[in-house]
Amino acid sequence: TDTPELEKREREREMVRRKSKNSEAPLAGAVDGAFGSVSDDSRPPTPSVRNVKAEVLREVHALYVGPKKASSDAHTHGLVEVASALQLPDTECRPPRRKIRVMIVGNHSSGKSSFCNYASGEHVQKTGVAIESQGFTLITRGRKRETLKGSATVELFPFLRELAEKPGVREYLHTELAISTKNKFPLVTLIDTPGLVDGNLKYPFNVEESILWMADHCDLILVFFDPQGLALCRRTLRVVEALNKKNSEKLRYYLTRADEVVDEKDRQKVITQITMDLAPKVKNQTAFELPTIYIPEKAKSTHVPNHLDEVFEEIDKTIDYNVQNTLDTLEKDCKLISKTIDQVLTDEEMKRKRNSSARNMGALYLMTALFFPAMLLFFLGARARSHIPDYDLSSLPSWMTLILSTLASICDSIPSDQVMNVVIATVVGSLVFFLMSKWKWRYQPVKNNAEIKQLLEHKTVMETTMLETKKTLYTKYLNATAGNQNFY
Repeated sequence: TDTPELEKREREREMVRRKSKNSEAPLAGAVDGAFGSVSDDSRPPTPSVRNVKAEVLREVHALYVGPKKASSDAHTHGLVEVASALQLPDTECRPPRRKIRVMIVGNHSSGKSSFCNYASGEHVQKTGVAIESQGFTLITRGRKRETLKGSATVELFPFLRELAEKPGVREYLHTELAISTKNKFPLVTLIDTPGLVDGNLKYPFNVEESILWMADHCDLILVFFDPQGLALCRRTLRVVEALNKKNSEKLRYYLTRADEVVDEKDRQKVITQITMDLAPKVKNQTAFELPTIYIPEKAKSTHVPNHLDEVFEEIDKTIDYNVQNTLDTLEKDCKLISKTIDQVLTDEEMKRKRNSSARNMGALYLMTALFFPAMLLFFLGARARSHIPDYDLSSLPSWMTLILSTLASICDSIPSDQVMNVVIATVVGSLVFFLMSKWKWRYQPVKNNAEIKQLLEHKTVMETTMLETKKTLYTKYLNATAGNQNFY
């Protein structure tokens, strides 16, 4: 990439922006506050698109966590509770996040903190040339202006527990709660990262490893480069290269504080230098762009092209993706739970059949085991009949008399020296069949009728109520964004 090509691309981008401003509703100021708020002429006044997105995310989140008050009604059980009862892995059916996470990465004095202040609409971070931020600061909307330290931050953001266990990290986790409701800020959590520098500065924890860990839990990563020669520090380039290996689709690059380089040639030289150094480390080089941005209120020159509105457009686009992905995930999780319930019911039916078979076979083996002692008693009685008076069997039924007579004849045919062997064989046979009965007569635990009924109710809710709710929310979202129109 050479300087004439970059200048040509910059001029084309500026011409497109000017045409867009003339043909569509004008942007109010640079972004009319934070997150690219446009004038009222370009979108319907009610319902607010932002409010609709927030409402959709809030309602889907409620479907996952369920109502606070416990109830036996299947309609009041959240997806997380049902999934837990079905023993699905913890990675399945997680409650969706109602806010996206946007992480800002860059060397110190690259304007990360200033951007966070501008985006949140409040002064939540210190700014200056000194290395102000050596830890992670999460900036999100709260009910009151408040600062939370390490342990409180981990309690508010449970996903940070793993990061907080790393040596030295917990003490450098902070949360800034702001009450601003400007534009999309209620739907965003900004994450300001430690300023990256080379030299002898020692961080209290492994800063590169921690940034890479945080990147896996973010939806968008903004990489800021400043034009003062610090953008190309080796640590920043290493982090960018590592981020590209796993999270390249989340990365967006910007040249900050562009208003400090008034001369266009000097500015293009800076862009060219940064582009050449980043080229070997960026995964998707063909789509690489480095728009210039700066905070309008602090601008030293307003003649430099400011693409700050594009940053907020990226954030707005990420929010849209989050809403769509959340609704799609809701349907996927409902189908997963329904399929799992079908599998559970099938397994329950198989268990009941196996239990019935085990009961029948166990009873048969038990009867056989009891038959051997009965035969032994009769045998011993028959062998001893010569020592006792003959009993009158005329009172017994004829069939029983026949059986007893036959058994007596069999017993008489056994030689006297084999009597002990017969006794031992009878005892061993009885013991074997008794053990077989005990082994075969083993029941697998099964659900009772009430539990089966509840599973069927959950399945009905997943296939009807939940999916209908998802369709309704999707319609509400599309009506707020695309308008109430049919694309047939």
